[in-house]
Amino acid sequence: MSIPLQERLDAVEIKVNIGAADMLAAAECFGLANAEKRRRTIYFCEDLTGGDGPAGLPLLTGGVILRLRRNKGRPDDITAKLRPCAASQLTRRWIDARRGDGWEFRVEGDWAGPRRVVSASLVAEIEEGIIEDLTAEGLPIPLVKKQRRFLEDCARGPVDLSRLTLLGPIEGTKWELDRKGREIVAEQWAVGDGLSFLEFSIRTRPEDAVEAQRDFEELFRAHGIDPGSVRETKTRIVLEHLARSVRPSAERGRSTPGSLTAREEPRRGPNLEMGPIDRHPSQE
Repeated sequence: MSIPLQERLDAVEIKVNIGAADMLAAAECFGLANAEKRRRTIYFCEDLTGGDGPAGLPLLTGGVILRLRRNKGRPDDITAKLRPCAASQLTRRWIDARRGDGWEFRVEGDWAGPRRVVSASLVAEIEEGIIEDLTAEGLPIPLVKKQRRFLEDCARGPVDLSRLTLLGPIEGTKWELDRKGREIVAEQWAVGDGLSFLEFSIRTRPEDAVEAQRDFEELFRAHGIDPGSVRETKTRIVLEHLARSVRPSAERGRSTPGSLTAREEPRRGPNLEMGPIDRHPSQE
């Protein structure tokens, strides 16, 4: 595979998404019950006002992802990401950007099975309490100036922040593991009592990515777990789930930009936080 951004590729993140049927087996295989974990609450922003209805997801379909995270024990943050990101989208300003006061810019390969793309993301710290104010009061999405400039310069089309709705919450649990000297990150996302799934990922140098992906996927196959059972990204899976569960406008009235959407009661699904791997205390 030729990397489309030869001048700037910081790393390749290789992901394996685990379906519901294999979640507990994967958790046992990697010893998540005894591993330290961190919790976070995640929200996404999307435009639900288009002609295609809530399921249209025009930002995501156009390659723009806006995410907020409330992190326990760490600063909260907001991310503006372009995925996929073509070489022609990044100007020299962004090819050269690295980090500044409270923000970091990354260009990385994003691989999951045969899907191999490049993403460019600008992550910025935000003050504690901003996310709570957003969910309670419907305030504007708090992109920092650098993120607004990034979207203006590099997104495929304009992003109208006044039309966005905050989708969530998604309860996240993150584990950082060591397997034979390789750092592995596991993250579970759960939405209410319904959607829940588990993703494992590693980061590697671009020149090592092909071999690293082969070895990483083999870890799962060796334990009877299919690393290719879930082909879609966790972001699309969750946003489609949340968008489908938005009540029709006639039932809930007009959505306030920046406010939480009302959601139907989701179907119950596996949740590792409620299952066997959460039996042991952990440092959070």
